[in-house]
Amino acid sequence: MDGKRGSNCIGIIGTNNTGKTVVSEEIIKRFNAKRDRLSKLGKKYPSNYHKLVVFDVQNRYTKYMREGDISIMLDDEEWEDKVLALRDSLFVADDFKVLVGTDKISKKLLRIFGYRMEYGLDLVFIVWHPRLIPPRIAQFIDKYYLFRANGNDKEYADRINGETDEIIKCKHAIEKHCSKFSELEYGEQYPNFPFIYYDTNLNKSIKVNFNNKK
Repeated sequence: MDGKRGSNCIGIIGTNNTGKTVVSEEIIKRFNAKRDRLSKLGKKYPSNYHKLVVFDVQNRYTKYMREGDISIMLDDEEWEDKVLALRDSLFVADDFKVLVGTDKISKKLLRIFGYRMEYGLDLVFIVWHPRLIPPRIAQFIDKYYLFRANGNDKEYADRINGETDEIIKCKHAIEKHCSKFSELEYGEQYPNFPFIYYDTNLNKSIKVNFNNKK
């Protein structure tokens, strides 16, 4: 968050009430902790640095926002410009497909991806089904949090960037594990919902919170 650095482009996939918000909140908390550390250093940054930008139709992230942070509304036609103007910042889009509305991606959104490393932008996109990831975006996403989700093997392979065999293995593993729990039992795991973290660059997956049913 200080000077040029790599950026994260993260996809979070899962049906309702599977734990997507818990993970996205943890990402925001870590971002805020970094902001706190930078603030204690006393260095002055331009006003467009270290901002949190959210598209959050259910207002789940309001409590984490600070002065100068940006909340994008559904009818905001200039939201890409707002993101492109920032440096060393975090953009979290819940129900991302609702924001973009189509598989067709604007040139400005492509610029966000193209300049994300130069600008130090971390991008987090949340959807409830893999087919809601626009195809042109999938190529940029390098880390996934895979929760229980609907979708067949082909939909996962077509819409999630990475090695097909590993992606399908992840899908089957999370489905098999979650099948052990009733809806009530699953909910009782809060906040430690099971998911698989998948890094497309390393083609490596990690099971998280895969506790056996008691």
